[in-house]
Amino acid sequence: MLAAVYILWTIQRVYLVKPKEPPAHPYHEIRLREVLALAPLALVCLVVGIFPQQSIIRHIDPSLRALTDMVRSAADVLK
Repeated sequence: MLAAVYILWTIQRVYLVKPKEPPAHPYHEIRLREVLALAPLALVCLVVGIFPQQSIIRHIDPSLRALTDMVRSAADVLK
C-alpha cells in the first residue's frame, strides 16, 4: 500500500506540476536537414511494416529456420 502511495505521489510531483520557470532552450521546428535525414528511415520502416515478407524477412528466413531446428533438436535431447 505504501509503495502505491509513493509511486502516485512521485508521478504527481514529476509529471503533473507546472514548471516554475520557462525552459532555457525552446525547441525549434524541424528543419529540412532533419527531414532529409529521417525520411529514408521512415520509408524503410513503412516498407518493412507493410511488406515484411518481400523485404528483410526473406533474407533472414534460412538462418532463422536453421536456428529453430537446432533449438528443437536440443530440446528433444533434453526430454
